[in-house]
Amino acid sequence: MWAPPGGGIDPDERPEHTVVRELHEELGVDIEVRGLIGVFGGPKFRTTYPNGHQVAYVNAVYGCALAGGVLTPDGEEITDARFATEEELAGLPMPAWSPRVLPQAFAWWRERWSA
Repeated sequence: MWAPPGGGIDPDERPEHTVVRELHEELGVDIEVRGLIGVFGGPKFRTTYPNGHQVAYVNAVYGCALAGGVLTPDGEEITDARFATEEELAGLPMPAWSPRVLPQAFAWWRERWSA
């Protein structure tokens, strides 16, 4: 399953600091947060754990730029990593929420950072 990297917020941590920490921990890269793309939730963000417990996630999605490091999966939470173009997304097995979020992320980036 392919998905954008992310993770939970530590107590008292700001969400934009979480994305910096998580990408460093999981992928060995340093990033610069460029802005909040959006906050997403709803039926596509539900999951059921093996024990039957159901939860619904709220995802804060940030636009980020690579600032350093080498893309290296941690081997625990992330086993493989790569950059993908918008056109490649359709061929990747992804969580149900991805088609709702990723097109908006690519559009956000084009509107603000494309020359």
